[in-house]
Amino acid sequence: LGVLAEHWLVAGGLPTWGRAVWLLMAIAGLGVAVVRWLLPLLRYRVNLVYAARTLEQGHPDLHNDLVNTVLLREHAEGIPETVVHSLRRRTARGLARQPGDVVADRSQLLLLVYALAALVVLACLYQLISPKNLFISAARLAAPWTRIMPPTRVRIEPAEFAWRMPPREGRAVDGVRHPLPVEGGEVTLHRGRQLIVSTTIRGRRRGEQPQVRVVPLADSGRPDAASAWMLPMVRRAGDAGSADDIDTAAASDEPVGRREVYEAVLPGGDRGMDRSAECTILAGDGQTESVRVVLVDVPSLLVREVRYEFPDYTRRPPETVQWQGDLRALEGTRVTMTAEASLPLSRAWIDFGCDGRQDWEFTIPQHDLATAKASFPLRLNETRTGPWFDSYQLLQQLASATADEILTEEVRHRIEVIADLAPEVRIVKPVEQAVKVPPDAPVAVLTAARDPDFAIRRVGLEYRVYAGDQPVADGLAWQPEAEHIGPLSTTLMLTPADVGAAAGHRIEYRAVVDDNREPKPNRGVSHRDDEPWPQFVIDDTAPPQPVPPPQAAEQRQPGDQEQESSEGESEDGPQRQDGGEQPREGQQGEDQPGEEPGENSGQQDGGADQGTSQEQEPGGDDAGSQGQQSSGGESSESGQGGQQGDSGEGSQSQPAASEGGSQDGQQPAQETEPGAQQGGGESGEAGDGGQQGQDGQEGRNEGSGDEAGEPVASDGTEDGEAMERILEHRRQGEEQGEGQQGEGQQGEGQQGEGQQG
Repeated sequence: LGVLAEHWLVAGGLPTWGRAVWLLMAIAGLGVAVVRWLLPLLRYRVNLVYAARTLEQGHPDLHNDLVNTVLLREHAEGIPETVVHSLRRRTARGLARQPGDVVADRSQLLLLVYALAALVVLACLYQLISPKNLFISAARLAAPWTRIMPPTRVRIEPAEFAWRMPPREGRAVDGVRHPLPVEGGEVTLHRGRQLIVSTTIRGRRRGEQPQVRVVPLADSGRPDAASAWMLPMVRRAGDAGSADDIDTAAASDEPVGRREVYEAVLPGGDRGMDRSAECTILAGDGQTESVRVVLVDVPSLLVREVRYEFPDYTRRPPETVQWQGDLRALEGTRVTMTAEASLPLSRAWIDFGCDGRQDWEFTIPQHDLATAKASFPLRLNETRTGPWFDSYQLLQQLASATADEILTEEVRHRIEVIADLAPEVRIVKPVEQAVKVPPDAPVAVLTAARDPDFAIRRVGLEYRVYAGDQPVADGLAWQPEAEHIGPLSTTLMLTPADVGAAAGHRIEYRAVVDDNREPKPNRGVSHRDDEPWPQFVIDDTAPPQPVPPPQAAEQRQPGDQEQESSEGESEDGPQRQDGGEQPREGQQGEDQPGEEPGENSGQQDGGADQGTSQEQEPGGDDAGSQGQQSSGGESSESGQGGQQGDSGEGSQSQPAASEGGSQDGQQPAQETEPGAQQGGGESGEAGDGGQQGQDGQEGRNEGSGDEAGEPVASDGTEDGEAMERILEHRRQGEEQGEGQQGEGQQGEGQQGEGQQG
């Protein structure tokens, strides 16, 4: 009766109070039946006289013998024993003649059994025919306090809830679903996230669109029915049902038996939930119980402090940055990060690369669960072309969360790792690609090195000894380690015999420099492996190379520093410290070892000790200044070409001289050595004409100013006006050299005086 009323008399099923009244009535009826029929059987015994009378009523042929026998057995006093014995025998013979199965009356029990069987059959038929579930109603009636929905034609399973992050601009929808438990009809969701409501529906007919009814909650927690709205549910791809089966069954108005899974994303679009609400799923005549979605503030984990501890070799003190999550520091710097959470934490991690992995775990002190610390180094990738990871984000697990609920902080921070630049080194002298040297005499190699960012630790010379094409020996000779900040000019000595080189061998060499980077220094070389190295050709007949005194390199160092400071951060700065390459082209013939004396006879003209006087120290300041002297008048103008026949060492000092303050590249007269003064007037012109040459004129024009005395850039920069003046001087030098060729050959006595410069 209760099931029928639930299904057909009351729309939407019996209310809770109605089911409670029905349950009380059922309990009361059952109690009456127990007291009426069951309790007497448990409490009382059957009286023997009553049992005997009942049997005699069913068997009249006993003639009251059974009742008399029972009475005489209980009260046999005063009656002869023979009479009692005879009565017992007769009663026993009468009972033996009666069938035993008809002794008890089972008619009432049979009626009850028939009634129960009829009810079972009717219940089975009802369950098969009725679209509503009989067992659900029975459960609702037996337990009215439960939240079981009334049976309907459309069967909707309890809703399941999950959350996801709303889609952002430039980022796809997050396909990861994070389940949310339903506790006491409530779901807790962090504000700003989307809620996914899903359920399984059976029995839907055509046109019955499943929907979610959303009723926002006011600040007081009461439903705001005036603001309620409906959100259609869509079928999840890949569920067990198919659209063809559903439409076929719906066309005949029959319930769909296959399983359909529907879902809806609240609040829809690319927004997140910003208000608590109650959700109810509706489909056909069925609906689910309302579930309250309670929003809470999103927990945050922010970078409060970043401390940079730079490598020891940088000599930089630690730095601390507040509330700045982006990281930028030198490679090898140790970063200590302090993060602050809005809620107590259980665990927290750093996700390098923002791929969702728990790469580096924070340390959370027990006395402060809202603070997390982590320390890690900044590294470059294996090719040293960029950071190991270029970004990171923070992951957190709240102390009140489940073991698998990990929250991702949506703020992504950048990582920039600055590489320690390799040092630079070049060979200043020798400038020739191949130089003939004796095996037992030391050879000097003048190098210029600098570290762009920190300091130089050591400079050395790498060599390879060959006998023809067969390698004989190789090695690397270092100078003692000593940190040096700024440009460094060093003279490296190499004795061929000490490295296993003999006559006929050749030594390939290059300069090598290490900086003070730790634990592995950066290395710079003057020549790459894939380009030819300069060579020393071992020849017994070669004259020894001049060996500068130990202080020569120290005298050169201030000039190199001044040159570096004038060139700033130019990329080709180290290649221009020697004062330009072009002036050396015209001087290469004078001091190159192994050349025949006759090649320079046209310039020396009987000056037997001229070559000796031209051998200068690597600094070359005095030798370079001699080539810039003039006595005034016409000899000063025409002497620009004739003075370029000086040694390569002398020409290297021209940039240093120009940076020292002389605008036209000339040294003061007091710096000339004895014997270097030049004659004036016509003799100066004649002497200069004999030394005029195209290569020498080009080097002179680049090292000095024009006729008006305006300066030309000594570092070779190509500003327009300076280059025009250089080209104009070059053309004038070519014409002047051709016109004075004959005159220079006739000036026998004058030539020596002009050549002295």
